[in-house]
Amino acid sequence: MSPPATGASGVRSSIEHAWLITQVELRRSWRRISDTPRQLVGLAITGLFMLPVMAVAVGGAYAFGMAAGTDSFVDHLSIARMVVAGLAAFVTLLVIIATIQEYGKLEEPEAVLTAIPHYEAVFGLLLLNYVSFVGLAAIPIVGMAIAFAIGASSFVSAPIIAIVLFAVVALSTTLGFAVGQAVRTVGARVAFVARFKTIIGVLAFIAYFGLLASGSFATIFEPVLSVLEKTPLGWLADLALVAAPDPSIGIVRPAAAAVVLLAGIGLSMWLAVRLSGVLWYTESVRPASENADNRSADRASSTDGTPRTNIMSTGIAGQIFGGYVSQPTLQIALKSWRRTYRSPLKLQYAVIPVFFLIAPVQESVETGDVVAVLPVLIAIIGAWATGTAFTLNPLGDEGSVLPITLTSGVSGRRLLGGLVFAGTVVGGLLTVLLAVGLGLASPLDVSTTLVTGTLAGVLCVGACMIGVGVGTIFPKFEYTRISRSRKAILPGFSAFVVYSLVLVVVSLPGLLGGVPLASDWLSELLGVSAQLLSLAGLTVTTVLVGMTGWFSLRSAAEKIDGYTPDR
Repeated sequence: MSPPATGASGVRSSIEHAWLITQVELRRSWRRISDTPRQLVGLAITGLFMLPVMAVAVGGAYAFGMAAGTDSFVDHLSIARMVVAGLAAFVTLLVIIATIQEYGKLEEPEAVLTAIPHYEAVFGLLLLNYVSFVGLAAIPIVGMAIAFAIGASSFVSAPIIAIVLFAVVALSTTLGFAVGQAVRTVGARVAFVARFKTIIGVLAFIAYFGLLASGSFATIFEPVLSVLEKTPLGWLADLALVAAPDPSIGIVRPAAAAVVLLAGIGLSMWLAVRLSGVLWYTESVRPASENADNRSADRASSTDGTPRTNIMSTGIAGQIFGGYVSQPTLQIALKSWRRTYRSPLKLQYAVIPVFFLIAPVQESVETGDVVAVLPVLIAIIGAWATGTAFTLNPLGDEGSVLPITLTSGVSGRRLLGGLVFAGTVVGGLLTVLLAVGLGLASPLDVSTTLVTGTLAGVLCVGACMIGVGVGTIFPKFEYTRISRSRKAILPGFSAFVVYSLVLVVVSLPGLLGGVPLASDWLSELLGVSAQLLSLAGLTVTTVLVGMTGWFSLRSAAEKIDGYTPDR
């Protein structure tokens, strides 16, 4: 590759290349969104929810402008500094997350990086991030700038405020991209991180959910914003208001903020270029587990190359379950676990109902006592997630190896049994332990807690059995984009809806007997004790789950045994 051109023509060429990359990526992003009607509907709904927030922001800016020149302006200025610092931190965090999720990855790196210098590609991706965020923030930024200018009767303030806020977004996007690339570089160069990135991601999600559910975000970020307010990052508000008719603005803070803004953008861009070069031009480490898998595969093969079926080839799982579960069933379960571990983003939809636990968990944290409804919610939500994670798309999950699976001689009942086992062992065990543990810590008595734990186990097994039946009726083979550069085969929307409805119906008796408010009302209405009602609800749910699950598993196995791919 020839060295990059220098001088004015070289700069112009670099800008053109960067803008070309941005245009191409924007077109691709728009195609992905426009080709999925649900995403368009989601964006429209998000826009509607943002309208009240924008109205409040514009109204607050107008009131702030009206306070210019009065004694209360200093107090308003402190709030403005926190808002600007919070905006910068929020955008930076979003860009870090997006970059880690490979929004900072080129679609065709081999083609791009052999045609242009890598720094031009970095500038293109930075511009893509900037244009994306400015496209979302342009209207509120301009609206607040105009509202403040009208309130303060200082019309020159409007363009200055808008320019500074757009520059704050530029600082945040470049800094966030650089930090995100640094994290990705660590994941690509450090073997320990590469090997355990799935576990690290799960722990990060648990920590995030814990902060969200406990209401600790405000507790953590309020002191942080109070500190940032007193730094040049908070003084960016003074820079934006430098033309405001109020002597409290001064000149020292705006000048310091301008220096930090320009230096921060330049340093962040330099770091982004350097880190991207290291990431793109060096080979990623191979986790030690891959070599271990290869060695295990070699040991599990006979001298003629045919695979051996023994307990040692299944590792720890074989030692635990080898005497109780057949080898084909265990191998199918192991395959499902490995597939999930290597592609955890496939489970993103399985954790959606977990956010329904935020309110009861937050109430439990605030009061210091586990609310009585939480164990029952854990039972149904854990069961839903268990069935969704492993069994809701048994045919589509096989992907390109589906013909091999169907012609391997493994019966449909054996294949589905392995999937049900995979979900029950992982999700069922975790759900039962959580339900029982929280039940013992809640006001529920021991007998009700044991019934709740049994209900959790029954629902997890039933959810997996129902999932394979529904997933076989509504298979999905098309790939769904789960990040900017990653695709996966996820269960279809119809499967989600039907599976959820069936699971709710069969679990309803157990829920009515286990939710304290509903069980108290029914026990008083029927004249029976709450313990007897919860036991009756569990019995009815067990019968319904058993009948529905048996029919679902049987029909799904028959469909797989006679299945013929149509592609």
